[in-house]
Amino acid sequence: MADETPDLGSANYQRVVEWHAQKLPREEMIKNLKADGIDDESANVLINSVAGLLPPDLPEAGLTRGTNVLAPSAFSLSDVGLQGHPSVVGLYWMGFGAAILIALFIAGMLTLTGIVNVPDSVQFYALRVGGFVSMSFVAWGLFRWSQGVTIRRR
Repeated sequence: MADETPDLGSANYQRVVEWHAQKLPREEMIKNLKADGIDDESANVLINSVAGLLPPDLPEAGLTRGTNVLAPSAFSLSDVGLQGHPSVVGLYWMGFGAAILIALFIAGMLTLTGIVNVPDSVQFYALRVGGFVSMSFVAWGLFRWSQGVTIRRR
């Protein structure tokens, strides 16, 4: 089965080229193509063939009041986080975990070379707990990133 490519002479393709030149928003293009009877995936493929894959919106950090009915004034960790496309949010979490891991590596190297003197008990707990936390962030980011992966059937 050969991969299908858009017909560059089709009327829909020409319309999308004109809309892209007019800087029409992607949502408006999809709405217009769906009005002509084209399904969502075909409309996305047609627009991507002209404009290229447009990046998803960057996530936003959010803090909202607790919504627990039993304790409306209580604060929970679920109220703090990033909202946005799951794959971009996952990349942010993985980057945050990697940054902590790099900082721990630099701190470990400074301690091993003797530039910084740190008590053994502090060094042990800082490296173990910090390593666990950073790898937890990387794992959480990998999980969130996997939620944004789309598997398409042929």
